Amino acid sequence: MSKEKNTTLFVKNICCADEEIVARKKLYSLDGVKHFNYNLVTQKLNVTHTCPEETIISALNSCGLKTYKSDFKEMKQTFWEKYSSLVFTSTSGVLTLIGILLKHFGAGGNVLIPIFLLAIVVGGWRIAIKGYKALLNLALDMNYLMALATIGAVILGEFAEAAAVIFMFSLALLFESYSIDRTRKAIKSLMAISPPTATVKNGIFEVLKGVEEISVGEIIVIRPGERISLDGEIISGKSTVNESVITGESMPVLKETGAQVFAGTIHGKGTFESRVTKLQRDTMLSRIIHLVEEAQTEKAESQTFVEKFSKYYTPAVTVMAVLIAAIPPLIFSQPVNGWFYRALVMLVIACPCALVISTPVTIVSGLTRAARNGVLIKGGRYLEEIGKLKAIAIDKTGTLTEGRPVVQDIIPLNSCPKDQLLKIAAAIESKSEHPLADAILIKAYDEDVEFQKLVCTDFETIPGKGIRATIGEKIYVLGNHTFCEEMKLCNGEIENLLEKFESDGKSIVIIIEDKNPIGLISVTDATREESKHAIQELRRQGMQNI
Repeated sequence: MSKEKNTTLFVKNICCADEEIVARKKLYSLDGVKHFNYNLVTQKLNVTHTCPEETIISALNSCGLKTYKSDFKEMKQTFWEKYSSLVFTSTSGVLTLIGILLKHFGAGGNVLIPIFLLAIVVGGWRIAIKGYKALLNLALDMNYLMALATIGAVILGEFAEAAAVIFMFSLALLFESYSIDRTRKAIKSLMAISPPTATVKNGIFEVLKGVEEISVGEIIVIRPGERISLDGEIISGKSTVNESVITGESMPVLKETGAQVFAGTIHGKGTFESRVTKLQRDTMLSRIIHLVEEAQTEKAESQTFVEKFSKYYTPAVTVMAVLIAAIPPLIFSQPVNGWFYRALVMLVIACPCALVISTPVTIVSGLTRAARNGVLIKGGRYLEEIGKLKAIAIDKTGTLTEGRPVVQDIIPLNSCPKDQLLKIAAAIESKSEHPLADAILIKAYDEDVEFQKLVCTDFETIPGKGIRATIGEKIYVLGNHTFCEEMKLCNGEIENLLEKFESDGKSIVIIIEDKNPIGLISVTDATREESKHAIQELRRQGMQNI
């Protein structure tokens, strides 16, 4: 007995979920295929099988589905490959419109019929081929039913209706194809977040290598402003890292020796070295992208219903048409032409293209639009549930706020001038890599404070508490509330100020000179201008609790 294998193949030419029926039918008919799963967005077919993979590829190719092995590298599309569907659909639409206008102005059949037939052929030849292959594989889908309905309309002499039906169906398929393509591009843009190369330390030398060539345990060097290439652990140096792509938290996080860093995150100031802990395919970012890809297969209830409906509806309509055409003439001796005409009429009017096409197009368009705006929704099922929400909880930082700290208040104590307080704080913070340091420095630049003239020595970071430095003969400490309490410097006035600022959601920096508090600086994350409008709009949409 052959050993089971798991193989990933790329399957092209499937434009919508309905066309998966043909692929499913073919795979179910193959001996040795145990299980399979197809992702319409990534175009990946994961198959568990015992038969040779060439058998699967050959079977799918025979259905008109171009299938490649997992090492397939997609070539850049030519202009015709990229825009042929648009050209055919547009041409069909223009010809149909010309025919309808000429018909309105009284043109005869010898002019109209060739125009409408050309519109049908241009817009429907691909649909006809797919419908024919669906019929051969006994996997009757919407392409088959649309082709049958169009042929019926032509036989009935309703050329304008046939052209309009084929154009509308072709247009809907084009929209869905573009929506799926935009979703693919959104996922590819996620992949592009992580740099393709990294600087690897090799003894005393540094070598630039592709991330796929880097092994666990190698040392990579990350310089200021660079994106981190691979997950790792800092072994030397320290810096702030913007991890918003992974955690959603827009405020930079201080990273020191022993801390974990993730691929795709942005390094701030300074330089550090990181020991790689995950291969490229196993990084946190790669796992997130994989989840996003898998999420596209999560179908909404309405989408699942429509697909099941289409699966049974198309064969049922075909059988009913045959019965309508056959039973009255055979059993009741009715005229053949009349009942054949009625059967064709039923085929034309029974084609539920709006119902079958509208749901997947809407779902995919919604997921794509969200992805383009930076919102990743786990799939159609979850998108559909959003419409039922009555309560929402919003994380403040970077969502309702700018995600960029700014100085709000400068409060002198013990008669220290405000500009002198800012000057001292900026001079010391200029040596710090903490996110609050940038806010104080920006404020100093805005106020034209010449802090650069102050010389800081003996600079020291106290993790989780603050920083210490010497200016001239005086020792200064810039610390938080906890550090101030540990130093037993929180008197009644300072405590009241701290409680007030903290209740307003502000971060406080206390400036201490030779163990005497000389001032407070409050830093907060400014509210985004559009936040108020967004909350009002949520309430208008029926959100009861925010």
